[in-house]
Amino acid sequence: MTKAQKRYLDLIQFDGWMIGRETVEQLLKIVPVGSTVLELGGGVGTAVLRAFYDVKTFENDAEWRGFNSYYAVESINGDWYDFDERDGRLFRDYDCIIIDGPKKTYKRDGFIEHMDKFNLDVPIVVDDTEREAGKRIVKAIEKATGRKGKTYSSKKPKPYNPKKFTIV
Repeated sequence: MTKAQKRYLDLIQFDGWMIGRETVEQLLKIVPVGSTVLELGGGVGTAVLRAFYDVKTFENDAEWRGFNSYYAVESINGDWYDFDERDGRLFRDYDCIIIDGPKKTYKRDGFIEHMDKFNLDVPIVVDDTEREAGKRIVKAIEKATGRKGKTYSSKKPKPYNPKKFTIV
């Protein structure tokens, strides 16, 4: 990480809901600045990511759509994003995936049922792997890719600790 990148991150007030500083620092080690990141679930942290990456975000929550440049998903089908055929081209053209949605009230591990639509040959960040759904996603990605994930702890403010994310 460059001094400028570190200074930028020092300016951000990371809260317990957004992607953590530790996640951004790890991404900067493995995903070159300017790369395309596919983010499933967006929010305030997307603005931080956009300082370094071209971020394509799928978001179903109207409160967050339009906050940054999102590719809006209008609805949830069952418990996961309701993608249509035109979304298919976005599933292959990126350098990293971040799984941080849909929000907790939906089935985040719906990703597992749709993994075949995604390019899994890139680093994949699974946020909230202290939760059972996050752990299931990591295991499925490890099995599908043959790669072993590494789990990190975030130093987020209480009551969000222990907050974890895994990179596969």
